[in-house]
Amino acid sequence: MANENLNVTTNETNEQQARQNKLTFEEQVIKKIAGLATSEVQGILSMSGGFMSGLTDRFRSTEDITKGIGAEVGEKQVALDLRVIVE
Repeated sequence: MANENLNVTTNETNEQQARQNKLTFEEQVIKKIAGLATSEVQGILSMSGGFMSGLTDRFRSTEDITKGIGAEVGEKQVALDLRVIVE
């Protein structure tokens, strides 16, 4: 009887661990969300992406929304580096 209870408890624990969901985001997605958010902030004139970003912008027909944004995605937090030009 004790053996059966132990097996039932172990199976329940395994099922609970299998049910735990984990949500992750790619860095590019976080950069795009941050780019959209900064475009709504008053006082920010533009984002500064550096020399290479400026060079590639000359050949693109649309602006890169992630220009000037760096992101590091951890398990529980996100770190953003924003290079902006303000008024």
